[in-house]
Amino acid sequence: MPEQTTFAMQIISVMLAGLGIASAVTWVRILIKHGWRLDGLLPQRPRKLPFWNAGDALVMFGLMLIFTVIVQAAFYFAELIPKPPERNPNAEIWASVTSGAAAMAVVLMWMRVRCKDAFTQLGMPLDLSDIGLGFKASLLILPPVLLISAGVSQLVEYQHPVLDILKQTDSPIRMLGIFWCTAIVTPLVEEFLFRVLLIGGLERLSDGGRSLSPEEPAWRPTTYWPIVISSFIFAIMHFGQGAAPVPLFFLALALGYLYRRTGSITLPLIVHMTLNALTLIVETVRTNGW
Repeated sequence: MPEQTTFAMQIISVMLAGLGIASAVTWVRILIKHGWRLDGLLPQRPRKLPFWNAGDALVMFGLMLIFTVIVQAAFYFAELIPKPPERNPNAEIWASVTSGAAAMAVVLMWMRVRCKDAFTQLGMPLDLSDIGLGFKASLLILPPVLLISAGVSQLVEYQHPVLDILKQTDSPIRMLGIFWCTAIVTPLVEEFLFRVLLIGGLERLSDGGRSLSPEEPAWRPTTYWPIVISSFIFAIMHFGQGAAPVPLFFLALALGYLYRRTGSITLPLIVHMTLNALTLIVETVRTNGW
């Protein structure tokens, strides 16, 4: 079994190294062509000024806390989680994901009440033409983020409840559940909260007083500070996971840039899902000896 594990990890390491080299080559070509001008990397798409505000992100966060308490209480009475101080990390993950999805659904319904085309203005419809672009963005963004993560992990060990679950289970069904929670639902909820609601709300605060000239077909964001603020909050929300806040801050900067330029959740969502899925695959192979 150890030999199989070593062989599998060697294959994964070679693949990751290849992706890293491809990323570096692509970055060199981009820098030669565009220099350090961020605006040249991805065309800015015109869109409407966000009708929501940063307070909506706070409302969703509050709903997540309330729903977490309710779901955990339901799990407790259903005897799915033990009495404190004992813990069931798997049930805790499901409670967190369920609460996030429920809060997101409530906020989306409230947005629809406030604006008829809220779903479109929020950038929620998945643009199929952006999926390929999302994977290209993953090639550029993820290798540097993983390199930063590997560096800081030498100083502070990375920690996450999902890693504890992977070490304790060999059930394919449970692993599929973990994948669904971590690689699908969690990125969707977090991108909606931090990129769409928070960055969009802060962009409204930043540009809300600026009137459009007759020559301007639509609004375009003019500042970058909403991305920085959102990225900082995103990072500190992951405190308690070892060195994770450091690489996640830089990841959030890149995801925020993608949202700022497109006004769509598709690109940052694809990158976020790719990172989580890749991390799960590597950790599953490493911890289960496949």
